[in-house]
Amino acid sequence: MDEAWDQGCSVLYPAFDAGSAPVSLAHADLAKRHHIGSLFTVLLTSSSRAIGSIILERPRLAWCRARHGEYRQL
Repeated sequence: MDEAWDQGCSVLYPAFDAGSAPVSLAHADLAKRHHIGSLFTVLLTSSSRAIGSIILERPRLAWCRARHGEYRQL
């Protein structure tokens, strides 16, 4: 998704910590329009350059905070 690409990092919506999270306005809009519980866009990189992204959706549940570190390593 462009939002992750533009910021150069993966984006999790809803964020665990809104104060330090990347901007996720487009993710919030997408979730609301399509009745998606949470979204996670993983930015794919090679040699520190963005080469693509993958968006993961959960219909109702938020992502597990206990596994947040694993998500960020994707």
